[in-house]
Amino acid sequence: MIPSNFPTHRLISLVLAAALCAPGDLRADEFSTPEFPPASAAWLAPALRLSATDLDANTLDPPPARGWAPGNEGAITALAVDTSKRSEVVAFFHCIYTPSEDFESHHGWTGSLSSCVAGTVSQELHDDVLRRINYYRAMAGLNADISLDAVKNADCQEAALMMARNGALSHYPPSNWACYTANGYTAAGASNLSIGFNFANYGVGSIDGQMGDAGSNNSPVGHRRWLLYSRAQEMGHGSIPLTPANNTASCSVWVIGSFNAALPAGLEKIAWPPEGHVPHQAVWPRWSFGLPNGSARFSSATVTMSKEGASIPLTIIHRGTSSIGDPTIVWEPSGPDYPDYPASVPAADTTFTVTVAGITGTAQTSYSYDVTVINPAAPGDLTITGPANPPTNTASTYTFNPLEAAESYETRISEVVAANWIEGAEAGTLDAIVDQTTAGLALQSGTTKRTGSYAFHLAFDVVTDQGFEVERPIIPTAASRLTFYNLRRWATTTSVLYAEVSADGGATWDEIWSRAGNGSGSSANWDSSYQSVSEPLSAYAGEVLKLRFVYHHLGGSYFPGAGSGNGFYLDDITVTDSRVLSNEAVGTLPGGSSSFTFLPGAANQDYYLQFRPIFDCFEFGFGEALAVTSIQGPTPALELVRVTRSGSYLDLQIRVGPGSFFSLTLRRSGDLSSWSNDPSATLTDHGGGSYTFRTTPPGGESRAFYTVLIE
Repeated sequence: MIPSNFPTHRLISLVLAAALCAPGDLRADEFSTPEFPPASAAWLAPALRLSATDLDANTLDPPPARGWAPGNEGAITALAVDTSKRSEVVAFFHCIYTPSEDFESHHGWTGSLSSCVAGTVSQELHDDVLRRINYYRAMAGLNADISLDAVKNADCQEAALMMARNGALSHYPPSNWACYTANGYTAAGASNLSIGFNFANYGVGSIDGQMGDAGSNNSPVGHRRWLLYSRAQEMGHGSIPLTPANNTASCSVWVIGSFNAALPAGLEKIAWPPEGHVPHQAVWPRWSFGLPNGSARFSSATVTMSKEGASIPLTIIHRGTSSIGDPTIVWEPSGPDYPDYPASVPAADTTFTVTVAGITGTAQTSYSYDVTVINPAAPGDLTITGPANPPTNTASTYTFNPLEAAESYETRISEVVAANWIEGAEAGTLDAIVDQTTAGLALQSGTTKRTGSYAFHLAFDVVTDQGFEVERPIIPTAASRLTFYNLRRWATTTSVLYAEVSADGGATWDEIWSRAGNGSGSSANWDSSYQSVSEPLSAYAGEVLKLRFVYHHLGGSYFPGAGSGNGFYLDDITVTDSRVLSNEAVGTLPGGSSSFTFLPGAANQDYYLQFRPIFDCFEFGFGEALAVTSIQGPTPALELVRVTRSGSYLDLQIRVGPGSFFSLTLRRSGDLSSWSNDPSATLTDHGGGSYTFRTTPPGGESRAFYTVLIE
């Protein structure tokens, strides 16, 4: 029976209004990965065009001082980054881009749509928006010291209220609109405008949407051009967020006016994606190239793109002038060799060469530059090189390529041992489980289990990714299989349970199994028993894997709640015929290091050697392991140099040949058959392998024999 408090028709719809979003515009992961707000789902008012006189400015500010360096997390203004340096771009992303994520949780809106109260948003949301604008400008090589004006913020808030209340966008809203104000009208005429339904399209989300500038009416990428305008120095921001009482979000970003009178010194071009390294999250289907010169013309210009020598087909969709920001040409790459950015995560850095030629109205008629798309979750080359068979009595040196932005490094040396584990959610066995569910969902459930007293439960208490990670460094063999059991209850066809593994410490994840819901609202269609799963891991033999399970919503409807009739259950998870890392020893190296040493404690033992960089704003996972097997090293040769008598003492000088050892011990015997350590012996190290034992010969004995034990 279906519980009376859960009617079968209670499905929450997240489908966009068809009039606002063309088919295919909504990415499958937009509802469950709010950290990367929808780039192509923004509905934007057409960007305003201005005459040349409108582009004249007020004052010229001096160049901003650099306000960010690797480690300065959350800086908002005076940003600068060298995109030619990969590690700096990675650090910049984690220190500046990611602190503006999760903006939905602290919008702090005080207004009311029904009562026409514009209200205010939190200063934290204003900071998030400004930080994201300055992030993009810094990446493009522009002045990234934009400020928000308090008066413009208030006016933009009134403009956003009008858009949300009327469910439409207009740079010239009519006076008969609900919630109309003169200040809002003024702001609308100088702003980038966004609106959205049932997804975050305000605050930081709107900035990403305006940078992506999708839609047939946005081929000039005018919103991007105003955000990246070469003379910009002051903007404003107002947002109406999604709330339980409001399903319409909107945003107004004041971008026109208060311009600098002169161009920034040294600015050559305004390209997006920019020259150098750029995170895939900021690479949208539309590429653009602009010049900070109102005389530039692209009417007969050509654009070519290639990837590793292979030509990339493209379509030029706009040849702009200076009436929308700076003159700009826009194109869309295509073809099988062009990835689906930003959703596509590059497994390796991917470089595109762009050439724009045939420009008129300027002294320089062509430009060529490289854009390297990266995964900022992958810090760079983490390869270790060194001996495959380190001896037990000699410290071996291992080297790696240092990363410029790393503040320090951690090394991890681990023994490889046979695995014997199973995860069944039982009480007292969850030390290796990282709970990644929301607060309202209990991961451990005792109501429905396969064995023991508990099982894992994943459901949509909140419609976001729900999951858990098995925090074990798993090393599969060619015969290894991931085995587990799952039980499906109420789940829609767009609610999917995934099993995923990562071979790079969690930077990227590979799907190895998935199961979707059947959409039925009847308990008669539940699984009658746990279903067995056995997936091969031979493709990952010898690698160090992390394992996780994720319940993910692809869009559309879902069954809400954390009740026992919702989602999926998992039990008895293990990896067969595998090994794990044990007895881990973690060391620390300062930034700039490029090597470390390793002295095995025992012979014939398998070890994995790894390292990872530590950035102040982000901790990366350990890189690919170097597998080594220790051997018994040769014993250093001992040489007796001389024996001398000094009063009551006897000095035995020895020399030790090349090699490492732990200790030297002087042993004594009176008859060559019974030996014991000499309690009176002291050892002096002269350096260079030269040592002297000083001992007191035993009284009453006519003779004594000595030997040196080396370990």
